[in-house]
Amino acid sequence: MEYFTVNETAELLDLCEDTIRKYIKRGKLKGLKIGRNIRIYKRDITIFIRKCNEK
Repeated sequence: MEYFTVNETAELLDLCEDTIRKYIKRGKLKGLKIGRNIRIYKRDITIFIRKCNEK
């Protein structure tokens, strides 16, 4: 499975890293903590984008 860092996800979605971290903390975007790092699976980013487009 392909995954992205918080930085890569922020660049992909044209958001700042803090916003991505807030979305993960609030449960709007799934993130997997591996040690001190957070990884976001590509499928979870796709789901997040779809939910945002539905609103």
